Amino acid sequence: MARRSRKNTLEQIIDLVMGLILLIGLYIFTKTRSLELLGLWAGVSLSFFFLILMIHKKWKEERLAKSGIWEIDRMDGREFEKYLAVLFKKNGYKTQITRASNDYGADLVIEKDNVRTVVQAKRYSKKVGIKAVQEIVSAKNFYNAHRCMVITNNYFTDSAINLAKSNNVKLIDRDKLVAMLLTLNSNNSSTSSTKTNQ
Repeated sequence: MARRSRKNTLEQIIDLVMGLILLIGLYIFTKTRSLELLGLWAGVSLSFFFLILMIHKKWKEERLAKSGIWEIDRMDGREFEKYLAVLFKKNGYKTQITRASNDYGADLVIEKDNVRTVVQAKRYSKKVGIKAVQEIVSAKNFYNAHRCMVITNNYFTDSAINLAKSNNVKLIDRDKLVAMLLTLNSNNSSTSSTKTNQ
């Protein structure tokens, strides 16, 4: 759902800018009746617009590269669970990876400040559906946890989002995972540079 709204926002901005370029071009032509000025305006404005789009794409790719999301996309499910366990451990959580089978719906049990959370990790190539939310809700009771969350390198279906809201399940989709990884990585680099300077 978040992905769709962001894409729609970007498409709306593109439509708005293209509309402005067209309107300004029409204004220039009606005032000057010069095809040369119209062509110059179109060339300069479209070149500038596409340059901005390329810079935005490059920035987004660099952000993803720093986050480690592409490495996650190449992991199998168990590696993703171990990766998340390491991330949480580096950030002060006690972590436990559950058994590969018969885990009762939880892949990780993490604890910090006496708050126990069960986590289901879904390294998927498609959207995560309602089943993941159902499983983590049952795992919360089984592991006597206070909170529960599902983390994916992809996105969630609308039905999974709706069920998560009604059951107080925290969903971390691809965009939130990238942001989380960037935050955790920056926290770890500042901590390690502080230790080096001491």
